[in-house]
Amino acid sequence: MALNFDSLPAQIVRDFESARQNFEVVERNFTKIKGIFNAAAGHGLDGGGDVPLDVDETELDGTLIPGVVMSTVENPKIIYGVIATATPGTIVSGLGFTIAFNGTGDITITFTDDFGSDPTVTCTPLLSAVPCGIQLQGNPTTTSARVNVIRADTGVAVNSTFHFHAIGPR
Repeated sequence: MALNFDSLPAQIVRDFESARQNFEVVERNFTKIKGIFNAAAGHGLDGGGDVPLDVDETELDGTLIPGVVMSTVENPKIIYGVIATATPGTIVSGLGFTIAFNGTGDITITFTDDFGSDPTVTCTPLLSAVPCGIQLQGNPTTTSARVNVIRADTGVAVNSTFHFHAIGPR
């Protein structure tokens, strides 16, 4: 059954048209975002690289998208890697950082180039025979983050491999 717009109140027709236009904008944005991630993947990022986040504010045909923000002024620094805490500590993968082994399950990650302000740091323990958790010792700074790997059941420090991501201003 086809929809007959002549029999609908004018406000419903306007709402329907507005919803259709919004859907088209979302669809175009998705296409652009997908292109950005494909381009980033083509950079061969392996930790310590830059992910391009700036998106043009224009449509593919060059017309502006009214009222839609499609770019960012941020160009964050992203550093990530995998670290094994076994004595004396080993960088399994990643670039842009060094590590210092402070003792069982205790690693200081030092960023090769400082962040512009304190970054956000997240860590995830690698699955192992012993369930582990991660504690950040204090707050990350522009130059480093200190990580403690602990047993999830007892809270005792343990050597285990973990992944980390640090993201913040340049």
